Amino acid sequence: VAASLIGARGVPSVFIDDIAYNLHSVRENAPGCLLIQLMANKIFGSLAPDPGAGVARARDWQHAGELIRTHFKAAI
Repeated sequence: VAASLIGARGVPSVFIDDIAYNLHSVRENAPGCLLIQLMANKIFGSLAPDPGAGVARARDWQHAGELIRTHFKAAI
């Protein structure tokens, strides 16, 4: 799905999820996409495995917004 939505369009894109498998799938199919792991709360976050290289971990929605703005500004 990510490949068909983003593909080779050359536009900045972001995918936010809490499941590492989904983030890795998007990384494989849309390599330029910013990947952000955002957990529902700190308890779930402490239990989640590290999503690995190339995936940013957002502390909360405000932090996710900062990551997204930085990603979009870098693409301009």
